[in-house]
Amino acid sequence: MSLPPPYTGEDQVKKLVENNDVVALKELRGKFLAYLQENRCIPFAQESDDDPGGWAGLGEYFLTLARSGKAHGMTQTREEFIEATKDWLEFVPAWIKKVEYVQTVDLDKDTYYLALPPRVLAEQAFIHARNPMAADADYMPPPIYNGFIPQILPEPRSVQILNSRICDYTISHCQ
Repeated sequence: MSLPPPYTGEDQVKKLVENNDVVALKELRGKFLAYLQENRCIPFAQESDDDPGGWAGLGEYFLTLARSGKAHGMTQTREEFIEATKDWLEFVPAWIKKVEYVQTVDLDKDTYYLALPPRVLAEQAFIHARNPMAADADYMPPPIYNGFIPQILPEPRSVQILNSRICDYTISHCQ
């Protein structure tokens, strides 16, 4: 990661809000968006509302791995991952050097694996969602979320969207 995390802690945003420092809050938002752009995988964009872009193909790739029964413990170098996902991902961040797949294989005997986002990225997103200058568009939801309007109050929409995405990312298969 070449750009440093823009947020230094939750108090940073609280103090800027208390001081009504809109300029600094907007500047932090811009820095966060640049940081996020540099640190997340980016699927190919949608051509239209009906086009899933890279999302559907990438999902199919992961589903094929999940169904194979051979994915648990499988590793890929950065180059292997880029090659395997080249039809669906237009960008893979530099910090991804190796990919290791984990999967619960035997529901009766195995450990249940929950994949959590990287700590620093989760912390930055958590704080950013509380920046009043954050916009719903700051988060890139998969096309399946088109029209999604969270109804959890009193949290700001940006917090609701982030929490919903993290939940989906972590336990979507537990429905």
